[in-house]
Amino acid sequence: MKTQTLTCNLPNSDFDIMCLTETWLNPNILTSEISNNKYSIFRRDRCTTAYKKADGGGVLMALDNTLSASVRLDWQSQAEDLWITVSVIDWPLHVCMCCLHSTGG
Repeated sequence: MKTQTLTCNLPNSDFDIMCLTETWLNPNILTSEISNNKYSIFRRDRCTTAYKKADGGGVLMALDNTLSASVRLDWQSQAEDLWITVSVIDWPLHVCMCCLHSTGG
């Protein structure tokens, strides 16, 4: 199961930012079940009413807690996309990132 794999591997990761697609997460799976104190988790699960296939899909971004980030809801579309703005500490710099899952149709 992908959720178990994510839960096991996330605490051992050395990445600052991870973008994942096909998470298969849904509202019944709490973010606290897959995360620890090392990462801030941002996710957008598949909208079961928008697609013919209810399971699968979904995107997730995990950012090291040393980074400051916020979700850009105003940039989201009807696709499975997740937009965030990352503020780089001690720099007047903001980086906008998107994790997108193509539904293929």
